[in-house]
Amino acid sequence: MEIQAKKNSLLKEFLRLTVLQKQALMEKDMERLSELLDAKQAIIEQVDLLDRQNTGTDSAVVSTGMELAAKQYLQQIRALDVEINDLMKQNLNDTLKSINVLQAARRTETAYRNNPGAANSYFVNKQR
Repeated sequence: MEIQAKKNSLLKEFLRLTVLQKQALMEKDMERLSELLDAKQAIIEQVDLLDRQNTGTDSAVVSTGMELAAKQYLQQIRALDVEINDLMKQNLNDTLKSINVLQAARRTETAYRNNPGAANSYFVNKQR
């Protein structure tokens, strides 16, 4: 039962980090997002370790209340992950649009800078 309690507390922390991850994405704070993803990865590793330790013990001892809490955390995390994925897709699309605008501006600037019409020209008269 102790392992499940630890797992529940880790899942609760994971949920909190997921909420912060969504906020960081909405604020477009990529540095904070990276820190949160690293923290979430550390929690995943801890939960995996607990799961490996739990395989040797009798899982029937775990109370249904603790299992229910874990399932609720996981459902909330999953719902937030769907929202986060949508935000990430939107941020990617916004970034791609910005890149396209920048490339178009760069091509335009290059075309005007290298305008051959600005060079001196001469008219050659063959009838001389």
